[in-house]
Amino acid sequence: MRLPKPKTMRLMAGMIALGCTGPLAAQTSSLSSDLECLLGASAMASSDKAQVKAGGVNAALFFSGKVFARNPNIDLEAALQKRAATLDATKLPEVLKRCGNEMKARTDELSKASRNLAAKRK
Repeated sequence: MRLPKPKTMRLMAGMIALGCTGPLAAQTSSLSSDLECLLGASAMASSDKAQVKAGGVNAALFFSGKVFARNPNIDLEAALQKRAATLDATKLPEVLKRCGNEMKARTDELSKASRNLAAKRK
């Protein structure tokens, strides 16, 4: 797979950091999908822009957790290399949007649960 130029990659990766809006179309349903998201998050985490970098780190933690939950004994480096080799670069914006939507939905769920728990303690 040939990745886009770094500037293009940063712009596409920024979609996750900026919290793409829209409904969560479906749960990420496969290890392959989670690896795609982890690849995008890793690219973001290496950004020079603080907001993009922070979003990438958070997304990498989230999606790596999903990957390890699916397969605790995975050789992560090998799995990422294999997925990167077959990922169609033209699909990257679609992948990043899907991953960003999932991150936003999960963040919204966590925020709601935290607010509800805090309200019950009062």
